Amino acid sequence: MVSRASHGADILKSPMPHEFGPIVFLIGAGASADAGMPLVSCLTTEIREQLRLLPDINGEIRPEFPKLFDAIAHEDQEVLTNYERFFEWISLINRSQVDPFRRLIRFDLDQYLLDAAPFLAWSIKKPIWKFFSLRHNCSTYQPGYFSKLGGFLPERSRLKVFTTNYDLCIEDACRACGIEVVTGFHPRTGRWSPSLFRGRSPGINLYKLHGSLNWGLSDNLTDLQNRPLIESYPANWDKEPELILGPGSKLQPDDPYASLYAEFHKAIRTAKVCVAIGYSFRDEHIRQPIQQANSRGMTVIDVNPSPVGWNFSRSIKLKMGARQAFDDEEISRAIAGLHYGHS
Repeated sequence: MVSRASHGADILKSPMPHEFGPIVFLIGAGASADAGMPLVSCLTTEIREQLRLLPDINGEIRPEFPKLFDAIAHEDQEVLTNYERFFEWISLINRSQVDPFRRLIRFDLDQYLLDAAPFLAWSIKKPIWKFFSLRHNCSTYQPGYFSKLGGFLPERSRLKVFTTNYDLCIEDACRACGIEVVTGFHPRTGRWSPSLFRGRSPGINLYKLHGSLNWGLSDNLTDLQNRPLIESYPANWDKEPELILGPGSKLQPDDPYASLYAEFHKAIRTAKVCVAIGYSFRDEHIRQPIQQANSRGMTVIDVNPSPVGWNFSRSIKLKMGARQAFDDEEISRAIAGLHYGHS
């Protein structure tokens, strides 16, 4: 692994990064922090606070919700800083309460707390949705640095950007600068149209692997059982979005998620470089394909100010935030260094 902050003057004269070979970007929650979006730890704290006022499916406030969180956190400290860890526990509890698992699995929790877990699983999306929407609509929301992705557009195809984030930072920043962003949803009808990813016009293919704040079920009341997923842009902040919460449920068998994940697999298999920005590599279904591609020669450029990271055999660590990495052109320098064989 190489830790790098800058390169020599010869690298500054290097060719454009896309000349090196296929490059894909993987954007995690840390990349949006400079734009005003919450880090996982901040969002976890907010969720814990909102549990006191969170209604269940019947509109009733449930004091069991915060008590359940605290009881789990008492045994697993990671729950206090990572809400997805909490979702893992809720999923495990819910599965343990049905046959055949309940015959063998026992939790050292009061039954009234165990009984509240299914209601909490249904309700937990709302505070996350509300918290993100508030961040999008305040003066501190400044995602402009994501427009620097435009400097990585290939000459004869689109740049492939994958993200686990729900926010609209990339769409807002790039479209404001005239960069076409294709999300797989038709810009007029809002319907899922994956053939749009095969277009050749300059721009970005953005694959939102875990859902988006502007995805929601159609208002078509003629077929309530088969309402399609619709993307609205600009976002309708009053409409509950489609988000995948919890590591155990993120690998979905239906569209658009199945197609998006297939595109991720395909892109990683052919990439020379994967630029991961603010990503923890915690999702196994994303980390494993990257590890396999890394073992075959793909380089991971890990942009993250945190010293903690995943060990890859071929990697460059840029210990900085997303805004700095884009503004100081450190990502371009790192890719150019690979082109010239620098280490």
